[in-house]
Amino acid sequence: MFKILIDTCVWLDLAKDYQQQPILTALEELIRMGDIELILPRTVLDEFAAIKAASSKRAAAAFPEP
Repeated sequence: MFKILIDTCVWLDLAKDYQQQPILTALEELIRMGDIELILPRTVLDEFAAIKAASSKRAAAAFPEP
């Protein structure tokens, strides 16, 4: 079994491009089959959540209410 760590910037790239869906699907399948184990440090989770929240606020500000 391989253990892999994916940095926050890679998760963000995967999340913002729907064409990356096959990569996420393959990753899920490899995890399910037990071929790889994903290492997710708390730092990566916290950074992803913070950047996601900030991006949502920017997107909402781009479309002000009438």
